[in-house]
Amino acid sequence: MTASDHESTANEIRTIYNFTAKPGSLHLSFDVGELLHLERETDSWYWGKSLKKDVSGAFPKSYVQIRDCVVDRCGGTVVASAGGIGVVHDIAVTLREWLEHCKKLYVNNDERLKFMEVSMRALLELRAQAASGALPQDTLRKVARTAVFTIDKGNRTLGMELAVRTANGQLVDPLKISTYKLNALHDDANARIEKNMETTPVTPPPATPPGARTYTIAVRVHNFVCRMNEPAEIALALHDASGAKLTEHLLLRWPTNHVSSALVVFTDFGSDIIKSEKIYLVSNIVRIGNMDAQNIDNRRSSVAQTPPAVSPSGRSMRRPFGVACADIKRYVNIDCPSPDKHILVPFYAYEKENLDSLLKKIIANRDIKDAKHSQGLWVSVMLVEGDLKQIREENPHLVVGNTAVARKMGFSEVIMPGDARNDLYVTICGGSFSKGGGKSSERNIELIAKVVDKHGQTFPGVISIGAGVPLANEYTSVVYYHDDRPRWQETFKVCLNIEEFKEAHLVFLCRHRSSNEAKDRAERHFALSYLRLMQREGTTTPDTQHNLCVYKVGF
Repeated sequence: MTASDHESTANEIRTIYNFTAKPGSLHLSFDVGELLHLERETDSWYWGKSLKKDVSGAFPKSYVQIRDCVVDRCGGTVVASAGGIGVVHDIAVTLREWLEHCKKLYVNNDERLKFMEVSMRALLELRAQAASGALPQDTLRKVARTAVFTIDKGNRTLGMELAVRTANGQLVDPLKISTYKLNALHDDANARIEKNMETTPVTPPPATPPGARTYTIAVRVHNFVCRMNEPAEIALALHDASGAKLTEHLLLRWPTNHVSSALVVFTDFGSDIIKSEKIYLVSNIVRIGNMDAQNIDNRRSSVAQTPPAVSPSGRSMRRPFGVACADIKRYVNIDCPSPDKHILVPFYAYEKENLDSLLKKIIANRDIKDAKHSQGLWVSVMLVEGDLKQIREENPHLVVGNTAVARKMGFSEVIMPGDARNDLYVTICGGSFSKGGGKSSERNIELIAKVVDKHGQTFPGVISIGAGVPLANEYTSVVYYHDDRPRWQETFKVCLNIEEFKEAHLVFLCRHRSSNEAKDRAERHFALSYLRLMQREGTTTPDTQHNLCVYKVGF
């Protein structure tokens, strides 16, 4: 790469899609990311020249985007970038030059590819810092020196020509300098690079970490493959080595077009997440429909069409379907991130035990956990340093639009001023009920939880059934078939103003669900329990397990 005159122009456009011209036509073929020079236009078409191929032709307007950019011309070589001038522009041009070389390294399975990947990621981070416009001059000069050194090392690794620079890091135009002086600068640049590489340790000493750091784990759900013919809920959460829940769960609806590439974020982790022995990504899959699953004869994925219809009565129930679980600790690495690696989280079907027992069995039994599976979640994982606010500023692509965000259950190591949390997590552990009502078999018990005031009126929109979905008026449990002693272990969050806690109660209503739709419509609540959210002395309900009385409801 050599220096040249910077020619700013507004007639350069960037391609945002690939376009392939038909043979014999006057159309211009290009790949996404190319820069084209605009010459003339019609209502729907442009006519221009490819700065990469030096070929002219017509192309549709919807495939490109007009952007201000800088064009470098040096003899017969043309290099264009929309990155501005200075180190920002140099990094953009360098990355574009390295791209073709890295493609060859990938095809040849060259070991240099890993080093080039780390170097390119470092340059992207340096470019973001330089382009922010918020750095003082001394820091900006340090960023520029680091970028120049990284570029020189990368060029030498790829066997590319040396980019001759002055002592200040400015590129030298060979057309505007004498051969003698160019040779002297070339020798100086070689000596400077050799010196920098000699003084750079092979393994840099670890930096002393500050007292407390905050980390965020971003999980992208690419696909969910399983044999199921009904709608479902996918509840994602992180668990520790013992199976204890670390975070709120994130709720994804299946099937839907959004699940095929859904980005979810778990935040508020401290440095203990780095030291954890294991981190399990757990997904409880709950089927939404009738008591008995519909017959199926093929495998479906999350790239699906409209969900099939459920019960005509509109009173579908939540039935356990299975658990997907995998240890992702080796992918949660701040030094060697692997955001593009797709990980299979194996799926284990529900049979007789409840979902909580199935999860503990998966974590404890290595034979089951390491078995080969063709069904499950395909995800990619990345660990990022910083809290949610910092992530929005430094990695805005991770938290955009409707990205679902789940927080750590409990306090984080770093509590920022003004960060107030008034979260009440309620876990429905289990229950014990009698058959009653003259029934010869055990009930199919459904538990409905809601928050009411002292008059019994329901507080609307105060229950979070999972991050990523709107607040609800009530929470409905999973229904286990013929089980009078169900063990649910389901958690939801109550989002209630502190002023309303004094008179608020949690009410749990029990209802039998029948597999016969006509009987199911006639079923009513047969029992209830309640719990005050604030005790009489003015303190909130203790954080412990509560054994509630079950009161029979008669009609």
